[in-house]
Amino acid sequence: MKALQIISFRIIFSFVLLFIISLPFPHHFIPDIGQYLSSYFEVLVKWFGENVFHLNGTYTSKLVSDSTGLYIHVFIVFIISVLISGIWSIIDKRRNNHDKLKYWFKVLISYYLSMQLFEYGFNKLFKYQFYLPEPNTLFTPIGGLSPDILYWSTMGASYSYTVFMGLLEIIPAILLLFKRTRLLAAIIAMGIMINVTMINFGFDISVKIYSCFLLFLSIVIVSPDLKKIFAFFILNKPVITNQWEPTINSKKRILFYSIFKSLIIGLILVDTLSIYFVTNNFNDDKAQRPFLHGAYGVEIFVKNNDTLAPLQTDKYRLKRIFIHREGYLITQSMNDEMQDYKLRYEIISNKLILESYDSSEIILDYTYNKKDSTLFLSGRVYNDSIKIYSKQIDLDRLPIFQQNFHWTIDSYK
Repeated sequence: MKALQIISFRIIFSFVLLFIISLPFPHHFIPDIGQYLSSYFEVLVKWFGENVFHLNGTYTSKLVSDSTGLYIHVFIVFIISVLISGIWSIIDKRRNNHDKLKYWFKVLISYYLSMQLFEYGFNKLFKYQFYLPEPNTLFTPIGGLSPDILYWSTMGASYSYTVFMGLLEIIPAILLLFKRTRLLAAIIAMGIMINVTMINFGFDISVKIYSCFLLFLSIVIVSPDLKKIFAFFILNKPVITNQWEPTINSKKRILFYSIFKSLIIGLILVDTLSIYFVTNNFNDDKAQRPFLHGAYGVEIFVKNNDTLAPLQTDKYRLKRIFIHREGYLITQSMNDEMQDYKLRYEIISNKLILESYDSSEIILDYTYNKKDSTLFLSGRVYNDSIKIYSKQIDLDRLPIFQQNFHWTIDSYK
């Protein structure tokens, strides 16, 4: 049993470290080791995909969120970890318990898990992750929304609940940084990550593998104390902690330890918080939206000098036009079909340049009257001359926004 525990620890130790250093995860100040090492692992992924799993060229070997390549990568990392554990066991014939290594490994993954919980917690707290639904989403029939967009939009519609969810992740992130509260923090984090993982699988949100990994880390932190937790809470027996811990018994060591720990915690906080100070955006619900952002109801649609009636079966006549915050113009036809274009502005000449997926461009002249919130568009769409008279929809009157903040073009003029 002791030998099995040692081998299991060596496999877990190797797997966690390899996964962390191989997976790209951009940071603001902390070096992204995975950015430099991922390309080497992607070569292995490509080879395994073609020669072991016999996959054709339709999959990607890139280590991106929930890609086939990432699933193969998890398998490869596990195989490498087993091999490392085997070689380790051959070299280290004493088969000691690695008490010191276990302690520092637990500290390492606690800080790593804390950093990720801070990242996702602050994203929710400041509404970066679950932002307000975009205008096109609000007017898409519910049957036309994918489960992940539906969940994301529902969460983003509530400021208070999103902040609450953020705080739930920030609290264990803080507690993980301290030895006395680390076990409690890991238990809380485990409960949070079970919920997050189930949401990702249930709503097909593409962070499944990484959420499973963070859940795994919380389980690894808790697992050495499972017997003690059971004895204390279920059997009502006293427990004794006999795990190895470093001895810090001199003033110099205490000072060095305190300074080093403060620097690490400071680096984590600066890395996860800096983006909000740089952008001065601590509530994305109130953040400035781009010019013309919003939803516009098409009142008159003229094609080749003929005014088209708003027939529900007409695929050409537009019902609404949306300007997305990420630089897209999206049209909704009378039969609710959506078409999106990459959007660029030429403010001086009052032109909108739309780029379709086939890289063709549509250039439209625009006139916006802020007094009555009307938008007039004219130009040629392929071989047709069009003129569109539209009026901005007051999103504040929608029930979903009645408890949120109002954003109009006039607010940013």
